[in-house]
Order: sequence, then structure tokens, then C-alpha cells
Amino acid sequence: PWRDLVPAALRTALATIALLLQPAGFALVGYILETPTLNREYSSEWWPLWRADVWQQHPAIIVVAALLASITLLSIVARWRRGASPASDTGSSFPSPLTALAFVALALYSRRMTAQLIIVALFTARELWSWPTLRARVEGLDSRLRRLATIALALGALTFSASSLPQGAPFAPPHLEPGRFPVAAAQLVRRARLEGKLFNFDGWGGYLGHVLSPEHRVFIDGRWIVVGRRVFLDHLAVLLRRDADTILERYGVELLMQPTSMYFRTPALSSSVWGLAYRDRTAVLLWRRGGRRGAENLQRLCAFYRRRPDLWPHARWPGRLVGGHAGQATPTDLPTAWQLCRRGP
Repeated sequence: PWRDLVPAALRTALATIALLLQPAGFALVGYILETPTLNREYSSEWWPLWRADVWQQHPAIIVVAALLASITLLSIVARWRRGASPASDTGSSFPSPLTALAFVALALYSRRMTAQLIIVALFTARELWSWPTLRARVEGLDSRLRRLATIALALGALTFSASSLPQGAPFAPPHLEPGRFPVAAAQLVRRARLEGKLFNFDGWGGYLGHVLSPEHRVFIDGRWIVVGRRVFLDHLAVLLRRDADTILERYGVELLMQPTSMYFRTPALSSSVWGLAYRDRTAVLLWRRGGRRGAENLQRLCAFYRRRPDLWPHARWPGRLVGGHAGQATPTDLPTAWQLCRRGP
């Protein structure tokens, strides 16, 4: 009935008003839908949920998603057959069948959105409880048995959720999870007083913006809607080493920081332009040797390492990684602060 559509229309109007009140306006919708596509090239967490690696490593997630999607679709079909609108609700106003279906689609579209299945689970639980046969059987159970079943379901859900989280999160202590952010590299930038525009991996933008502000502005912090699509694509091109030297020169970048594992998986930057300032298991920090602040930054690096000789090993490449195939440039071909400081600055 058309009357069933009135609450849904009202909610849609309110949601639209809220969308228009935020700074991005309708552009926020395109930002949400385009973000997975832009990120998929270098980050698997944005890939669709149904890819083979998820089947191999986390088959339970696929089974749960398929089960929730099936119940949601069956509920929508059943409502139509009863003459009710899928937009109408039973008992509670959220989530509606169409809302649950939208969250299923979002979770399948990008595995980063898998947590949205919790919303779908709320809807399917309400739908299952509305089935007269199931409800009658549950209410016919002994009260103690029902409590045990509730506890078992809660513990099972908690165990399933915890097994899907990264090690140490979210129950880690207040300090940062080791190896997740470039803590030492950022400290070196501050303590050595390095200057110049910084290029950074977008996943570190929030952290670096916090610890390096106001001396340094980050290149990007993951909210590509703030800097624009062009800047994000240039950031991605640098990470994948697609005309990286030209892009970095165009932006006037003097410092570059990216994950160590990513650095060694990509082609080398120009050894005549860049040098190694610092590296550890988490981050690699480079400085532009020929930039406006290249010589000054080298002097500051040398002064810093002479005050902290215990950190000299981080100013050069590990011996086991130096060298490569004859005639082929490697990421360790870049000269290091350790080499250049020994020559005199």
C-alpha cells in the first residue's frame, strides 16, 4: 500500500537534507562508491568480498554473508507477496528490508565494509523472530535453556568477531600498536628538524598530521575528497612508481615516507635525486638531495646521527639487501645518509 511508503519517503527526505548539510553535499555519495575502485590497485582490503583468497582464508565470512543476504531477499519477496511494501518495517524502524539489502551490497562490494553485516544481522534476527513457528518453539523452551543458548550465541559471535580482527586490536593498550605507524621515522623528522614538503602513504596521513603539525603538512590522509581525485591518483602513481620522479618534482616534495614492505616491492626512484635518510621495519624515509633544502637537510641529518651514533645502522641499507641484477636499478641503489655524512658534511 502507498501508505507504507510514507515513513520511508520521510526518512529519505531527512537523510537527503542531512547529506546536503555536510560540506561535500551529494559528492559524498560518489566519494563512497569510488573509493574502493581507486584503492583496489594497491590494497587488497578494498577488494570485493567474494574473491578466492577470502574463500580460502575466511570461508565462514562468505557463508555468513550469503546466509544474511538470502534471508533478506526472502523477506523482501515475502512482503511483496503479502501486499506489503519492502520499505515498511515490522516492530522497529531500523533497519528496513531495503536498508538491510543496501548494507549487504556494500559489504559484498568491498571487504573493508564487512562490518556492515552487523546491521543486516539485526534485521534478519528480527525477521526470524517474527516467524510464528520459530518463535513458538523458542518460547516453549525452558527459561534456563534459553539463557544458556543466548550466552552461547553471544560468546560465538564475540569469538568470530575477535578472530577476524588484526592482532592486538581493538583491545590493545593506549599506546600505538608496534609497527603500524612510522613512529621512529616521524621522530627523526622532528628531532633532526628536516624541512620541505612531505609525501606520505595515505594510511599514515592522520598519524603524521598529528605528530608533525604544524611544521609539516601531510600530502594526503586518506580523505581524498578533501584534496581531490587528481591528487589521490598522483599519490597512487608515486606508490606504484609510475612516473614518480616527475610527479614528486611537480609537487615540490623534499621528503618521502612510505611503508618499508611497499618500498622494496616497487621499482627504484632516481639515485641521482633521492637519498636514504632513515629506515626500519616499518618505514623508509628519503630526502631529495638536489632540492632547495637538500644540502641543508643532509647537514641536519649528519648532525643528528653524530649526536645519536646508536642510530647509524638506520641510516644505511641492510647489507643483505644491497645490490641486484647487473644493470638493473634496485631500491637500495639510493645513496644513504651514512655514506654521504662520512664524506664530510
